[in-house]
Amino acid sequence: DVIQVSGDRVVIGIGSIITAAVNEKNLAKVSGVPAAPALKAGDKVKVLKNRLYDGGEFTVYYSSYDVIQVSGDRAVIGVGDIVTAAVNVKDLQKV
Repeated sequence: DVIQVSGDRVVIGIGSIITAAVNEKNLAKVSGVPAAPALKAGDKVKVLKNRLYDGGEFTVYYSSYDVIQVSGDRAVIGVGDIVTAAVNVKDLQKV
């Protein structure tokens, strides 16, 4: 996974665990890996990591949540119209 890009320096890892920092010219995009389906308001999701978008954690009480809003890599999730958290879409799985 690409964790951070700064100029031609790319920090890579598995999930949020950093494994290396490399020059972008030494990387190639992996083909044949199915892309995760895009999330949209109204979708049901499972929380993979209980990280808040701006840092910190939240308690996961339910096995699935409703997507209330999506903007770029930020999703607002909750139950019905009640907001639980704003999280990174990579920490969610569509169900």
